[in-house]
Amino acid sequence: MALLQTSRTRPASARLLVPDRQVGAITDVDFREPVKFYRDEPRTLTIRATLTPAADALVAHCELIGTRTLANRPEPVVTVHFTGRVRLVETEPPAQQDTVEALDGHPAVGHDAVYAIYFHGPAYQVLDCAWGTERGAAGRFAAGLPANHEPPDRHTVAQPRLIELCFQTAGIEEMGTTGRMGLPAHVDRIDFPAHTQADGALVAEADSTGSHVFDARVVDADGGVLVRLTGYHTVVLPDAVPEDLLTPLRMAVEGGPATE
Repeated sequence: MALLQTSRTRPASARLLVPDRQVGAITDVDFREPVKFYRDEPRTLTIRATLTPAADALVAHCELIGTRTLANRPEPVVTVHFTGRVRLVETEPPAQQDTVEALDGHPAVGHDAVYAIYFHGPAYQVLDCAWGTERGAAGRFAAGLPANHEPPDRHTVAQPRLIELCFQTAGIEEMGTTGRMGLPAHVDRIDFPAHTQADGALVAEADSTGSHVFDARVVDADGGVLVRLTGYHTVVLPDAVPEDLLTPLRMAVEGGPATE
């Protein structure tokens, strides 16, 4: 059984309706049900986008809908998997500058220990390492990842792996402090500021702002913000992560010998 748990198709679909507009932000994102591919068989998915005007943008109300026929049911099962709103603006959003807490002097958890817990395939093993910060956790983007999509030269409107970097970095803080894994449930807002990416590693920092709620951003070596998440909520899985797998995360988040 394969699993699709990203909404990266929605911004591109919304822009098909008004190709002269830019994606300024994605808001009110709900992760309702993951898309499952049973026995690795193909499935037909429907992306629905309805435009409405707003004061400073056109807003595309988007849904990702899956239909599945079951042997014991005469009618197809229709499921709304993801919903969200894409704000389409006339001009590119302004650039932003921010900082993240550097690795210098912090204990860190490395790639292998992270993906002994996380279930992601090679293309989405986006964390090279992660460490605790004053308000949460930070994570360095991994280099040399396989292609995100096929064909690999096609442009993505959003930056799904950078959003995933924020999700996984928040997860390091959540598991390191609570012992439980949280899956994406909702994001209030995702912003895509204008930027010119500098050379050097990209780093995400996720700040805990409440119980299983985070704000996060990804910055480049010059402090330019590539992606900013506000109000990222998780839903916590009932089973605790095994303690032997948690130990490197706890040491990174709460302090202890470096494991990078």
